[in-house]
Amino acid sequence: MIAADIVQKSWQHYWDNEKKGCSTYDVIPVVGTKVIFPSKRFSGVVYWRMLLNDTMLNGDSYRTGK
Repeated sequence: MIAADIVQKSWQHYWDNEKKGCSTYDVIPVVGTKVIFPSKRFSGVVYWRMLLNDTMLNGDSYRTGK
């Protein structure tokens, strides 16, 4: 179990200091967190895209002035 703790702490250190994936880090800041998805895959994909600010609506955001 000591090796597993070392690996977990190593990944957490990497995750805390990484520049990429900031949107995901905001949602899941702790390495090893279990994420529960809805039973319907489409709903889960849409939900996570909204959380990570990665939707098709982003391409049309210029129309609203944002």
